[in-house]
Amino acid sequence: MAHELDTARPLAETDPRKPSQSHLKRALSAVYYTLFDALARQAADSLVGKGTKRKLDAWRRIYRTIEHGRAREVLKRVSRESGWSPEARHFADAFVRAQALRHMADYDPGTSFTRQQVLAAIANAESAVKALQELGRDERLELVTRCPCRERP
Repeated sequence: MAHELDTARPLAETDPRKPSQSHLKRALSAVYYTLFDALARQAADSLVGKGTKRKLDAWRRIYRTIEHGRAREVLKRVSRESGWSPEARHFADAFVRAQALRHMADYDPGTSFTRQQVLAAIANAESAVKALQELGRDERLELVTRCPCRERP
């Protein structure tokens, strides 16, 4: 799982005694962007394809259509609605929590975190990315198309 978590873990574990708040906060930001990237990649892979298809403008266009706020609102609903698998709900819940932690880390200078909190967020993100990858094709497609597409009554 090569992604932003490759940055997050060393930041959280850098100082064996007490990591700096700036390292811990940067690690939480990386946790969120790992989940955001996983969602955007799954959307583009599901709608355009993998491998050489990732070089197409269409792939990049789908990847870039995911909006942070829209994804949060959609995934909040997924985490609460019945009819979704435990894996889909786990990813949705992890995404929403990670975004909230990132906002606290990036925008609230008075907030502080412990190494244990950050390592728990990293572990949760790892399992959430795996859960997203394990979704069946139809459920994955349903989940990822809700994020860039607005529903009309």
